[in-house]
Amino acid sequence: MLKHQELKEYRDKQVAQKDKVEAEMLEEGDRLTEALIEKEKLEFEKEELETKPKEERDEGRLLEIDDNMKDLDMAITSVTATLDLL
Repeated sequence: MLKHQELKEYRDKQVAQKDKVEAEMLEEGDRLTEALIEKEKLEFEKEELETKPKEERDEGRLLEIDDNMKDLDMAITSVTATLDLL
């Protein structure tokens, strides 16, 4: 009877750990999705700005977009690394 109880406790512990990992993966997946969507928006905005004649371009905004995209690339790399560890 003791063996059965030990197995049940072990199984319950494993299920709880699996549930925790799944929840973390879902949370990281949501973060990754949000970062990718934001990156797509910035890429689209950058393309639109770059199609304008040089004298009409907002160079400050282009630099800001580049900085934001670098930050998003780092966030995406971070999330990907976290998911790899899970």
